[in-house]
Amino acid sequence: MITFKDATIDDLVELSKLYKHKTDEQELNHQALHKKRINKTINDNQKEYLLILLDKEVIGHVFVDCSKSISHMQSLFIREDLRNRGHGTEVINEIERKMTAKGIKQMKTSVNPDNNPIALRLYKKLGYRKTNKEKYLDYVDPYDGGEDWVIDLEKTLD
Repeated sequence: MITFKDATIDDLVELSKLYKHKTDEQELNHQALHKKRINKTINDNQKEYLLILLDKEVIGHVFVDCSKSISHMQSLFIREDLRNRGHGTEVINEIERKMTAKGIKQMKTSVNPDNNPIALRLYKKLGYRKTNKEKYLDYVDPYDGGEDWVIDLEKTLD
């Protein structure tokens, strides 16, 4: 069963273990990114950076940013060797339940359709619809120059 835990600075090592880093520099860059996300949640009850646990083992993370009626789900990541087993569906369904309980009426996310077609299919299967027709540049990695071109998706919650 999937459960969640608020990520803290003490979890940086566990978060780092989720990725297959090719260099020490990549690992440090990921740790800096996780630290930045964790720091965003301090003193801001509208933001959550959650560890995803399966039987108490960290298998992923998700960042959720809420406003009065809309929630943005970002950086949903499941460990590579545990994908395609229903964990992503379970995580998204549970996040949606949590947001509905908070009075959130709409979920939004973005996905790179070229690099992550499986995630796009999952979101569509769960009722998410494209909100823009064209991909746009969401992020440029300052270290390797890699670009992340995404489309936006949204779903109205019941």
